[in-house]
Amino acid sequence: MPKPNSATAALAAAALAALAAPAQASDGTLDETTFLERSRRLIYEGKRSGEGYFSADGGLLVFQSERRPENPFYQIYLLDLATGDTREVSTGIGKTTCAFIRPDGAEILYGSTHHDPRSAELQQQELDFRASGQERRYAWDYDPEMDIYTVPMAG
Repeated sequence: MPKPNSATAALAAAALAALAAPAQASDGTLDETTFLERSRRLIYEGKRSGEGYFSADGGLLVFQSERRPENPFYQIYLLDLATGDTREVSTGIGKTTCAFIRPDGAEILYGSTHHDPRSAELQQQELDFRASGQERRYAWDYDPEMDIYTVPMAG
């Protein structure tokens, strides 16, 4: 069996890199249709949304979204994919992240800082910062007040 030389290895690496590079549309944005077919947007409300996970039966989607005018941080929502109904499952206070529907469908788990007595103050600080017109890169810093909570699926 022949041993690859460095030129062959470099050529192979370049070919693999080209194959792995994301497709770009003519305007330079990423074009996910190269990788996804029949995709459909599920979340239309809120300033931003993300980190969604499906229930084991595929009927529900739990996700985080920024929707409350008095709270600039993500809260946790549950979308019923059959009806389109969405309900907030977190408290609306503090920061939330990393929601998950238990495989048995009985509970939703998520991280939250809603018990932090400084939540309202921190929310206002973030609102004031955004109103100032300043910008910063997205970062999720460790928050020592973050804890894991569960809420029954029934509400």
